[in-house]
Amino acid sequence: MAFIIVKKGDAEDIGKIFTLRQAATVIGRRTPQYKPDIELNDEAVSRRHVEILEKEGRYQIRDLGSTNGTVLNDDRIISGRLYDLKHNCKIGLGTAAGPAHSLLIFKETESTNLLGGKAGIGQERGARRRQSRETVAQGVRAIKLPVRERRRGLPARRDNQGRMVR
Repeated sequence: MAFIIVKKGDAEDIGKIFTLRQAATVIGRRTPQYKPDIELNDEAVSRRHVEILEKEGRYQIRDLGSTNGTVLNDDRIISGRLYDLKHNCKIGLGTAAGPAHSLLIFKETESTNLLGGKAGIGQERGARRRQSRETVAQGVRAIKLPVRERRRGLPARRDNQGRMVR
């Protein structure tokens, strides 16, 4: 199972973590006519911006003809063409007028500690905390992080005892 973490974009989206549970997941902006699998609140993101495909444990991304384009690890991708996603790939959405408006990070494995701290002691407590913050919507799980962990646009790190580390 893989995850998408929102690192940059609309203030409501920063810090959200989405679990990729479907074979094909569309990321885009919600409108009255269309609701993507993963919704971002950024006007620079198209309704159907990108699609992430999973086949036999491999993940690939395809731009769906977005207006403002997509960047994968600082390289602009061609609309309609498939590109392999690796652990920690950076996905930039809305790049027509310079740097990406929204920045997503692809995490490939469930064993990855999504908050950036070390796994081990306190991991069970952190799992309960994350579980209490999650919302479920049509096969995609979004986890809302506390405000102090979203403040800088990056999740704060925690040590083995769950304390904040700078």
